[in-house]
Amino acid sequence: MFHKTSARHRLASFAAGIAAIASVLVALPPTPAMAASDEARVVDHYVLERMAQVARVRVIVVARNSVNLLEGDLHRAGVMYPLRVPIAHGFSAELTAGQIHSLARNPDVERLVYDAPVRLTDTAIDASALATAYPRVVAAASLWSNPIAPLTGNGVGVAVIDSGITAHPDFNSRILVNQDFNPTVADANDAYGHGTAVSGIIAGDGNASSRSYVGIAPQANLINLRVNDGSGAAPTSTIMNAILWAVNNRAAYNIRVMNLSLSSTVEESYLTSPI
Repeated sequence: MFHKTSARHRLASFAAGIAAIASVLVALPPTPAMAASDEARVVDHYVLERMAQVARVRVIVVARNSVNLLEGDLHRAGVMYPLRVPIAHGFSAELTAGQIHSLARNPDVERLVYDAPVRLTDTAIDASALATAYPRVVAAASLWSNPIAPLTGNGVGVAVIDSGITAHPDFNSRILVNQDFNPTVADANDAYGHGTAVSGIIAGDGNASSRSYVGIAPQANLINLRVNDGSGAAPTSTIMNAILWAVNNRAAYNIRVMNLSLSSTVEESYLTSPI
């Protein structure tokens, strides 16, 4: 026989049980899967891949709000000398897995992005073709001899973001700035050769070869912004800082051109790449 009173009692007990379970579920910490998902939203997947391969990963830490607050957080996490990266609104630093996990949970951190090494594009060149190849390809000689406005690059600054520039007779006094952005090297000299070769193609005037080897704009000024570590590689952060320097100082040196002969070591969309 069915009794309304006992039915109400059972329903009340059932509801109380559901409420108790709900309160326990609310009190439980996030499951590991949820924590991993949250971290994946903050940590770039290239960072996660590198963490499985090496003990320390170079990362660009992007601030959510104040960069000064983030710097304090990094110091408390044991990162003593982070490299400021203003364009990224943050810092670059080599971090351990523990530091990455900790910063991923920090409310001051917006993103942790892989500070991917970028390689200089370095293709073998046939030296016998250098004498006329570059000026001929762009019809530079006819522009140099234009009777109304000879286009030789005179007074124009070209920022060469590369491995540095070695002093050379073909440049004379036209290297206006020597600036180093790589924290692992001590000066802006070219220890690799690529930046000097690129600068010769851009602005060499042929003094050392009786004008046999002349660049495209032989009277242009060179702004030497070294990002390379001497092995053909440069962290993304150093390139970003060199670009910012060139933009901020464009008026002082009439910088009209930036040259970056670079290729990334990771495949990434322009929508997510820091550069």
